[in-house]
Parts: sequence; structure tokens; C-alpha cells
Amino acid sequence: MAAGYKTGGRQKGTPNTPTAALAERLEDRGCDPMAALVEIAQDAETPCELRVRIYGDLLPFLYPRRPGSSLACLALPDDNEVGSFARGRGPGRGEHAERR
Repeated sequence: MAAGYKTGGRQKGTPNTPTAALAERLEDRGCDPMAALVEIAQDAETPCELRVRIYGDLLPFLYPRRPGSSLACLALPDDNEVGSFARGRGPGRGEHAERR
């Protein structure tokens, strides 16, 4: 990089050759992975955890992460605690009461 700015190579946003080739192969086969993920997420039979994961994975394509923002500071419950909440037993009740 000369003088602090880009002087050559691909234009910003231009996919590299393997990415462009993959996109073309998928298009030739009528495959739209994004549409398939949305369809899976909208299916009432899909488990809630998977639906949340799919929507979370799609968010960055619609809403870019703001600079300096992070959700890493949030303390998320582990899988056992999530299951306890789903069964109607929150913190201080049921099987996790002894841990607290």
C-alpha cells in the first residue's frame, strides 16, 4: 500500500475468483442458500434454538455491527439454565437452586 491508500488489485466489494465461481455454480443449480435458511427458520417445526441461530447468523448481512459495540459483556446462561427456563423453572428454582 503506497501513501496510505489502495493502489491496485480488485475494487472494493468485488468477489475473489473462488467466491464468484461458487456463486455461479449455485445459481446454475437454482440454489439460494439464504432463501433456504429463511425457510427453515420460518418453519414452525424448527426448534427455537436453531431459529435464533439462523436469524442471528443473517443479521450481519442486513445490519452491520456498529464500531465499538459488543455483546460480549453480557453474561449468557449455559445450555442447562436455558433448558430450565424453557421448562418454567428459572434461577433459584428446580435443579439449579443449589448452584446459586
